[in-house]
Amino acid sequence: MLRIFPVIENVTGENAKVHRVDDRFVGKVRFATGRRGCDRVSIREDEDEKLNVSINVVDALLAGLLGLRIDLSTIENSGLTSPSVASPSAQTVGRAVQLLRLIASSQTCNLRLVDIAAMASLDKSTAHRLLQRLVHERLLARDPVRGYRLGPLLYELGLAALPETNLRELSQAALYELAQATGDMVFLIVRSGFETVCLNRIAGNFPIQTMTRSVGDRHPLGVGAGGLAILASLSDAEMKIAIRAVAPQLHPYRLSEKMLFDAVAATRARDGHAVDEGSAALDVTAVGRVVRDRTQAPVAAVFVASIRKRMTEERQEKVARQLVDCVNAVEDALLP
Repeated sequence: MLRIFPVIENVTGENAKVHRVDDRFVGKVRFATGRRGCDRVSIREDEDEKLNVSINVVDALLAGLLGLRIDLSTIENSGLTSPSVASPSAQTVGRAVQLLRLIASSQTCNLRLVDIAAMASLDKSTAHRLLQRLVHERLLARDPVRGYRLGPLLYELGLAALPETNLRELSQAALYELAQATGDMVFLIVRSGFETVCLNRIAGNFPIQTMTRSVGDRHPLGVGAGGLAILASLSDAEMKIAIRAVAPQLHPYRLSEKMLFDAVAATRARDGHAVDEGSAALDVTAVGRVVRDRTQAPVAAVFVASIRKRMTEERQEKVARQLVDCVNAVEDALLP
C-alpha cells in the first residue's frame, strides 16, 4: 500500500486540512483502489478519527510536490465524496496536471510560455507561476531556446508505477511479425482515461512508411484506428460518456460526436475492426483492433497505417485478418 506522509497536519474531523509542513509529519495518508478511476484516501490522526474523501492519486501526489494546501473542510465526514468539490488549491493541482498533459501531447514536446498559456486558457502570469514550480520539482525542464519539456521526475515516477505486466515488452515480437507481414508501420497504443497514448511503433519494409505517431503522443479516445477500436469495445454507456468527454477536442481532427457514433457502429459491424481514413493523419488509412487484458477489459489497441492509395478495401480486409493473429498473440502473452 502506498503511503505519503509529508502533506498532512491538523487532521480534526470536519475541519480537516492538508498542507505541507517542514520536518513535522502529523497523520497519515493511505491509498486504496476506489471506484470510477479514483482512489479512496483515508486521512487519519489516530484510530478513532478518520475522514474519507475521493481524490485522484495524481492530484494528491502533485499537491505534495507543489507544496499546496488542500482544504477539505467542506467535505462531509462520511462516505466517498465527488472530487468536484474542489478548493482553489485543488483547482491549481488540476491546472498543473493540464499543463503536463499539454506538453506531453505536443508534437515536439517543447512549448513556449505563450503557447502553453494560450492552449490552457490561462493568463501568462498564472501559467508562468505553475511552470516555475513544476520545473523546480523536476516535473518539467526548461530549455531557454526550445521551451518547456517533460522533466526527469516524471520518468522516475513512471518507473515506480510500471505495471507488473509490461505490455510493450510482451507485445514486441508480435508487433514486429505484423510489421514484416504487412510491410507497413505498426503501432501499439494504450488507453489513458479519455485519451490514448502511443506505447510503441515498428516500421515495416515498404518504401513509404507513415510516421503518424511517435511514442508518447496522446490523442482523444476514438481518434485514429486504435482509439476507435478501443472506443467501440466499450459498453454503450461508457462509450457515450467517452464521446461526450472528448467532444470539445474533436474539431482539429475534422470529427464530430455524430461521426464518432457512426464510426463506432461501423466498427462493431466489422466485428471490431476499426478503419480510420484521414482523421488522425491526412492521406493515411489505418486499420486497428482492440487488445484485452486477462479480465477482458479493453486496455490497448494495435493498428497498421499506410498511405491511402496502398490501403485499398481489399487490402484492409487482409490486414484485418493479420491483426487478429497479432492481437491473439499479444493477449496470450498477457495471460499468467
